[in-house]
Amino acid sequence: MTRGVRTSGGYALVEAVLVVLVVSMTVPITMRALPASGHSARQAAMVDRAATLGGAVLEAVLAAANSPAIGFDALGAVDYTDNAETGLFVRLADVAAPYQDVGLTYVVEVGSLTDAQGNTTGEATTDVYRVVTVRLTWADARGRSHELPMSSIVTDLAG
Repeated sequence: MTRGVRTSGGYALVEAVLVVLVVSMTVPITMRALPASGHSARQAAMVDRAATLGGAVLEAVLAAANSPAIGFDALGAVDYTDNAETGLFVRLADVAAPYQDVGLTYVVEVGSLTDAQGNTTGEATTDVYRVVTVRLTWADARGRSHELPMSSIVTDLAG
């Protein structure tokens, strides 16, 4: 009676050793890349949040400029953003709070009246536009400051 030679039993051990060897060489390389990719993902999330908040602020400015209660002329008021009762920051407090909680801040700049080409002519009939810029800022995990400016041209659609 002859017995067949089993040759497959030793390969499993050799294969397991090779897998452990390959994994032990690739894991450290992969682990070095993870913090960089995590930083990129956090930065992309902050840019997305900033763009969302900036869009909400610009939409609020556009809506207010064309609302009967506030109107386009209010954009020229010194306290348009800071008025304690009707200012833009007060109106957007609930919208901005979650973004401010993660470190986003914003300022609103309202330009002077211009014509369609962006020139100030002094003519009341042609200087009917304003450029509104929202500047959003935040610091990344490494402490570096970032800014995302967003602008829109606003006019009185009813006028």
